[in-house]
Amino acid sequence: MSSTLFEIGLTVMTEELLVDDVFRIDIRGGRDLENDTLTLARALQIVVDGVESLMKYYNRLQTQVRVLISVSQICHYKCADYLFPEPVCGDAPPSLTFLEKLSPTHVFPNLDVPEGQSTVKPSDFSMCLFRARMQDGTIVMVKFTPRYNVEAHSLLAEAELAPRLLHRTKVVGGWFMIVMEFLPNAQNAFTYLYDHQIQQSKPGHLLPRSVYLDIREALNILHAINLVFGDVRLQNVMVREDKGSVRGCLVDFDWCGVAREARYPVFLTKLRSYDDAGMEAYGKMSIKHDEVLMEEFENFCDAA
Repeated sequence: MSSTLFEIGLTVMTEELLVDDVFRIDIRGGRDLENDTLTLARALQIVVDGVESLMKYYNRLQTQVRVLISVSQICHYKCADYLFPEPVCGDAPPSLTFLEKLSPTHVFPNLDVPEGQSTVKPSDFSMCLFRARMQDGTIVMVKFTPRYNVEAHSLLAEAELAPRLLHRTKVVGGWFMIVMEFLPNAQNAFTYLYDHQIQQSKPGHLLPRSVYLDIREALNILHAINLVFGDVRLQNVMVREDKGSVRGCLVDFDWCGVAREARYPVFLTKLRSYDDAGMEAYGKMSIKHDEVLMEEFENFCDAA
């Protein structure tokens, strides 16, 4: 509270500290004093009720301990308990029961990621990605993101080059909730390489050429309508076996946008892959960037 200005803010600690201002009122007196006083009283009562609810919740909360097993060590990872999302949507979303929040270890089984493909610091990851169950028992993936290219995702899903898009809705706060098909037998491309090179002792093992051809086709479809995918890296490529062959598909359409119009995020991670492609923070997206990233991706694939 400062002078006549009264503000209420919320702070939540998950992987990072999140701060949001939720209420502000200037009580200067005058003809609106009665209404302002009632508004302030209601706001304070909401705070009291909220604190009581949080105290009840955390008194019941049990600390979870996850054990992560890697090739070199067994480490105990004390994982924060999460309040699963209860999104307030602009339309009628599917009924969802959230099961698990995915962590960076679901993307990379260890932190020895290929140079230029990702940051190696877990704290640099910000994943708003969940596994959930629909009312009919179907397991789905749910993502929360400030922007998403539904057209691109739907187009590639029709060509079986992306998971099926089941629902998209805007939630309070301006973000989108994306509900998509869960691929139970699929791995991201890095995990696939890790499993074969390390777990199965096959050094030098590469992605099948069929995966490269699928991703090449996906980009061709997008480029034909002047769309740039923007982030062709191992963790955004899913690899799955399908009728005896190994197929690839794209995920993560957050950045995808119109060439020379859409822009990369302001806080673009500093990666060698991005620098080599000429990508810049808040810079305009170019099909050329996709092509350079695709050339690097090809280095992880069989030549034929």
